[in-house]
Amino acid sequence: HWRPGVLKNPGEFAGRKHCSDTPPNHTPTRRWQHWPRLVYYGIDYIIGHFLKDRFLPQAVVQLVIYDRWAPDMAVDPQRYRLSSPKGVRLLCKLIPKPDAVIFLHDSPERILDRKNELSDGEMRRQISQWQKMLRSKVVDSRIQAGDSVEETARRLAVEILEVVSRRYSIASSFGDGAHDGISSTATTSSRAKINVEDQ
Repeated sequence: HWRPGVLKNPGEFAGRKHCSDTPPNHTPTRRWQHWPRLVYYGIDYIIGHFLKDRFLPQAVVQLVIYDRWAPDMAVDPQRYRLSSPKGVRLLCKLIPKPDAVIFLHDSPERILDRKNELSDGEMRRQISQWQKMLRSKVVDSRIQAGDSVEETARRLAVEILEVVSRRYSIASSFGDGAHDGISSTATTSSRAKINVEDQ
C-alpha cells in the first residue's frame, strides 16, 4: 500500500464501489480535482500515522512498510489522479516521514520485461526523477535489483536491518558475503516505518 488508507478512496464518494486511487497511468484528470485530492491524501497520511502506523503493540520491534509513498505522486501524478506534481514536495515536508525511503533500482529494459504498462521513454523519465530525489535526499538509499528475487530480497533485508539498528539501538550481525546468514537481536522495544520504491 502507498498510504495508510484510514480515509476511503476518493472515488467512493461518487458511488464507485471497489475503486482504486491508483488507476492505470495516463488516466484523464480534471485540474480542479488536483488540490482537494492532494489535501485529502495529506490528511490520510497524518491521521494514519497516529491512528494506524503508531497503534502497534510495544512488545517487539515492528516494521511498517509502504510500497511507493508520497513522493511517487510527484514522479507519476496521473497514477494518483493528480493533474501535475505541484504541491507534492510541500506535502512530503508536512507529513510524517518514514525512517527510511529506499529506492529499489533496475534497468529500464529489465523493468519493461516484468511490466509493460509504461513506454520506454516514460520509464526512463521516472527513473531519472527518482535519481534526482536520491541526490536531493528525499530518498535515503538505493538498492540495485539482483539477478534473482532471493538476492534482491537479501539486499533489501540487510538495508532494513541496518536502518532499524541505527534508529533503535539494536545489536545486529548481517554477514559479509552474499550468501551469509542475517540475524538480529533486539535490545529495545520500538517500531520503524520504511518505504520501498520499486523502479
